[in-house]
Amino acid sequence: MSEPGVNANNLNTWLTEQNYREEYLKPFEIAVKKGKATGIMSAFNSIGGVWAGANYAQNITILREEWGFRGTMITDWTYGGGNMNTTAGLNGGNDIWLTPATHQSPINTSDPTMVYLAKRAAKNVIYTYCNAYTYAKNYDHSKDSQKVTIGTVIKNEQGFPWWIPLLASIDVVVIGSTLTFAFFAFILPIIKKKKSI
Repeated sequence: MSEPGVNANNLNTWLTEQNYREEYLKPFEIAVKKGKATGIMSAFNSIGGVWAGANYAQNITILREEWGFRGTMITDWTYGGGNMNTTAGLNGGNDIWLTPATHQSPINTSDPTMVYLAKRAAKNVIYTYCNAYTYAKNYDHSKDSQKVTIGTVIKNEQGFPWWIPLLASIDVVVIGSTLTFAFFAFILPIIKKKKSI
């Protein structure tokens, strides 16, 4: 949707969902579903009044939930202000910012939702790194001379993807520590208050 050229900063496109899915999203859907892409970039412009980097419907509902994308999403260049802030981007499904760190506002670390979203972003980046490492390590160079056409997916069954249990373990630790924190921060004070009455 970012077609006018050099700078789409002030571009806000309105279109029907059918047109968006059939004309603009289809190549990305093919890359994710058939090509097993693990990296994608959101855009600089706005779609339906929402910055593409913070567009939950596009980045989470369609990309991750409908298509099953599990990798990393990076923003296009952002200036860090207005609607392109870190909080909006994390809420909208972005993991990495294509921007100098000095341009970004820090997240509110006392907000458990923002801490969770930052952890989710870190998990997506680690997944992409591990997936790329495993693919590169097990890549069969003998297939380099073969012509690969669109729609052809080369599956390499060599090796055990050790990083899948690692990510599952990280999930368990994060969930466990979050529940422990919730218990000590919220439930235990209520129990103590009831006992003192």
